[in-house]
Amino acid sequence: MQFEPSRKCWNQVYEYPTAAFRQFLKVSGGIMGKVIAITFAFMAFAFYELSGGSEFVAIEDEKRAVAVDLQKEETRVLAQAKAERLNATSEIV
Repeated sequence: MQFEPSRKCWNQVYEYPTAAFRQFLKVSGGIMGKVIAITFAFMAFAFYELSGGSEFVAIEDEKRAVAVDLQKEETRVLAQAKAERLNATSEIV
């Protein structure tokens, strides 16, 4: 006498994880719905890569960094001009 599990038991034990995964990936619209979903996934990935991926820096951050650099440069130029004026006046006296 051999023990043969019923088909219902077989499905629960061996097909449940794949059935849950299929339910997660289920897309309405048949094959065309799947094509559209895959196309959007590809476009999202392409946009991510073309925008710089994980090295992406927002424009606002770049503008803020440039403004800080300009302010530092302006401060340096003003200090240098002041030092030159002080040197020029001390030589006259």
